[in-house]
Amino acid sequence: MKTATRRKAFTLIELLVVIAIIGILAALIMPALSKVILRARITRTRAEVSSILTAWNSYYREYGVWPENVGQENQMNELNESVQEILSGQDATHNRRQLRFMEFPGGEYKDHWGNYYLFVLDHNYNNSVAVPGRSEPIYREVAVWSLGPDGQNATDDDITSWGD
Repeated sequence: MKTATRRKAFTLIELLVVIAIIGILAALIMPALSKVILRARITRTRAEVSSILTAWNSYYREYGVWPENVGQENQMNELNESVQEILSGQDATHNRRQLRFMEFPGGEYKDHWGNYYLFVLDHNYNNSVAVPGRSEPIYREVAVWSLGPDGQNATDDDITSWGD
C-alpha cells in the first residue's frame, strides 16, 4: 500500500497575507516616489532654464544687441519655435551668422509640465528687465523662467533664472 505524499504549498490565507503586505508597502512608497519624481523634474527644469539663459547671453556677447521684436519687457515671451530658430542658428534674419547657441532636440522645447519656457530681454540696455507679475525689476540682462507645476505665472513654484 502506497502512502500518499503531501506536496508543500502555500495556503490561500498565506498568499492573501503576502499580497496585503506588498500592497501596504506599495502604498507607503508611492507618495515618496512621486516626490522624488517631482524633485527630478524641478532639477531638470532648472538646468534647462540655465541653458536658455546661457544661450541668450552668448547671443548678446556675439552680436552686442538683442534681436528686434523678440523678448520684449512686461510680456510673457514664449520660447516657441520661431525663437528656437534664432538660438539654433536657423533664422538668418535675427542670427545673421547662423550660429548655434543652443540645441533643441525633439521639436517643441517645453518644460516638464507642457508649458513653454518664458523669457524677457533687456531692450533698454540698462541691466534690468521688467518681468510680468513682479513689482520690482530683475537686475539682469535676461530673465528666463518656467511656470512650474501649477502652470501659473508669479507663484512660489515658478523656476527662475534670477533665484528668488
